[in-house]
Amino acid sequence: MEPRPFSPESVQAVADKHGLGNPVVPMRKLGIINDIWAVGGAVVRIPAQPDYEPPLYAESVAAPAAFRAGVDTPKIIVFDDDRDIVDAPVMVTERVWGETLGTCAVFETWEEAEAQWSWLLHDLGSAIAALHRTADVPDPLARLNPWWVDDPAVETASLAEKGSLTPSESSWLEAWTARLSTAFPYDPLGPPDQNVFVHHDLHPYNVMVQDRRVVVLDWGNACWGDPAVDFSGFPLWALPGLVTAYRDAGGVTDEGFEARVLWSWCALAVGEPAFLDPSLFRRPWWRLPVGGVPELRWRLEAMPPEWKRWNP
Repeated sequence: MEPRPFSPESVQAVADKHGLGNPVVPMRKLGIINDIWAVGGAVVRIPAQPDYEPPLYAESVAAPAAFRAGVDTPKIIVFDDDRDIVDAPVMVTERVWGETLGTCAVFETWEEAEAQWSWLLHDLGSAIAALHRTADVPDPLARLNPWWVDDPAVETASLAEKGSLTPSESSWLEAWTARLSTAFPYDPLGPPDQNVFVHHDLHPYNVMVQDRRVVVLDWGNACWGDPAVDFSGFPLWALPGLVTAYRDAGGVTDEGFEARVLWSWCALAVGEPAFLDPSLFRRPWWRLPVGGVPELRWRLEAMPPEWKRWNP
């Protein structure tokens, strides 16, 4: 049994075990959490570190549930936890050809992105609605994640300490998120009172586009929680159309839903520059606008009434 890092020979042995053929080809640039290898029409994924194993276990439960719910996601061919060849669990999925939305849709402006992306909001919103309606998620070994959220107040304070926000910008963000928090029927940092099955890591780099096919990837953060969280990883301009498509498809919404989406969006938008390595997460066009808080403010003013009513 080979320890990490795994050699091409050991990954080929895994492929041979499951009759996948040869040769295995590394796809390292696509993976941070997992080492990823292509072999024919399949993809072999192995956690790059022991700490990264729990998400793969969670995905072994979540991805089949999403597939049964009608979400277009790569089908799991085999989940191998024997550890007889490599000292790690191994997941083999079908290979989907295409590019992630975040890779193929890199635009100079949000307006350009909006024009190019508008066609997929309907399909993606419908997929999220189907996911949230499912109750068929067997998890006898409790492999799904517990619910968690980031705190935009903590992240705003961290950015201010770094000097990335002016005092007035920091104060405005604090006032905005405080107003958004009043829309929660529960403590925003506590357990939600509405639990649906959520992906909890939906963003443009976990959505693959193949012609007009929209495929959802990477279910390692899946859990039960507030449905608003599954919109938080998309550009601000996309949220009204995405939520409208979701609602039209029977998605789970209620009073204050838009505010909870914005609160979760802010937690990610501010948290990314506060805590993540910018060399790995250089995605400014779909988190905070390039123009920072001033641009964020005027973009919020341009949103539909049910969204901008939550502005401070």
